Amino acid sequence: MGSRNNIDIHKIPWDAFKTILIENLYGGKVDNEYDSKILVSLVEMFFTPESFDSSYPLYRTEDPTESVLRMPDGIKYSQFMSWVEKMPDLESPTWSGLPPNV
Repeated sequence: MGSRNNIDIHKIPWDAFKTILIENLYGGKVDNEYDSKILVSLVEMFFTPESFDSSYPLYRTEDPTESVLRMPDGIKYSQFMSWVEKMPDLESPTWSGLPPNV
């Protein structure tokens, strides 16, 4: 999956990892049912074997004209910082799950 081959993604205990994130790390601080559902959906979306692929989208959009934000194909801090610095100054509302006309 992409160039991130330093760990066998099929050996990661995904269900246990998700449970720790949802119930212990963040879940202990979330007291609103709606916020809890959002947390679960984000963890389910981003903590999967597919997320190791550099073509995996960081958000979903129905607008075919909008370019999709994807993870950088890098493994070093400097590569990620370069990716961040090249991001647009104004982000699309769709990055946050909102309609593009917001």
